[in-house]
Amino acid sequence: MKIYPEHINNNVQFIFDDLIKKSKIYTVFINPENMDNENEFFPYQDKLIDLQHLGIAPAYSLLLYLFVEEKDTDFSDILNFIENWFLRRHITDYPATNKLDQIFLDLINLLCSNKQEEELKDIKKLIFEFLLNSDRYKSDEEFKQTLLNSKLYDTNRGATRCLLTKLEKSKRTKENSVDFWETNKNKLVWTIEHIYPQNPNEKSDWSRTCNGEDRSEYLHKLGNLTLTRYNSTYSNKSYKDKIKIIDKDMNDIGLKSGNVKINQYLIDNTDNEWYIKHIKERGEELADEIISLMNK
Repeated sequence: MKIYPEHINNNVQFIFDDLIKKSKIYTVFINPENMDNENEFFPYQDKLIDLQHLGIAPAYSLLLYLFVEEKDTDFSDILNFIENWFLRRHITDYPATNKLDQIFLDLINLLCSNKQEEELKDIKKLIFEFLLNSDRYKSDEEFKQTLLNSKLYDTNRGATRCLLTKLEKSKRTKENSVDFWETNKNKLVWTIEHIYPQNPNEKSDWSRTCNGEDRSEYLHKLGNLTLTRYNSTYSNKSYKDKIKIIDKDMNDIGLKSGNVKINQYLIDNTDNEWYIKHIKERGEELADEIISLMNK
C-alpha cells in the first residue's frame, strides 16, 4: 500500500488512467459474454466464457499482463493451454489451491525478465514449459488414473461438467454446435446425466444390473456420466427406456439418438442393459480421448 501513494504523488493522472485501462480489460475476463464485436478481444470471447465457467481466477493476473504488454500476440493457443492446465489441475487437485496465485506471479516475473533480455525467447514456449514442470503438473498417467478412479461428480462437479463439455464440443461441427451454457430461469439447460441413475426405483431393471456396493463405487465415475438437456425426462427410467425416448414433436432424444457425441460407446457396445463392465470400458475410452484432446 505504501507504493501507491508514492506513484500517485509522482503522476496521479497516469496511475488512474492505467487503472481504468486495465479494469476494462479485467472486465473482459469476468464478464466475457458482455463484449461487443468491436472489442479488440472479441475473437477470444467463446474461450474466455469457457475459462470463466471453469474458474481460473489465479491466472487472471497472467492474462492481464499478456493482454496489456503483449497485445499483438495471438492468444488462442495460450488460452486453450490454460484451459487444459486448469482442467487437469481441478480434477487432480494439484498443485494445491494455496500455491496457485504465487505460480502465476512467478510466471509473470519470468516473462518480465525475458522481455529485458537482448534475445527474447518465445512467450508461448516459456509459458508452456513453466506450467508443464512436474512441480505444477500431473503426468498423463497420473491424470488418467484420477479420471478413472475418482468419483468425479462428487469431487468436482463443475470441472467435470467443463471436461465433458470440452470433449463433446470437440466432436461437433460448427453446424451442430450448441450453447452449453444456455440457461432457463437461471438454471443451466445442459447438465450432467448419470446413465445409471442416482435414485433408481428398487423394483426397476437396475436392481439386476448393479448391486448396492457397485452402485456406490461407480455411480459418480467418468464412465457413467454424460451430458443432456433432458435430465428430467430421463429421470430414473430403466436403461432400455432411456436409450429410446420420443418427445412430443416425435424427435428421438434417447441416449442412443446420436444427439450427444460422447454417447457413441452406448450405440456401439450396449443393447438394452447397462452393466459395471460398460462403465469401466467407457471410462477408459473417454479418459484416453480426453488426454489426447488436451495434448493437441
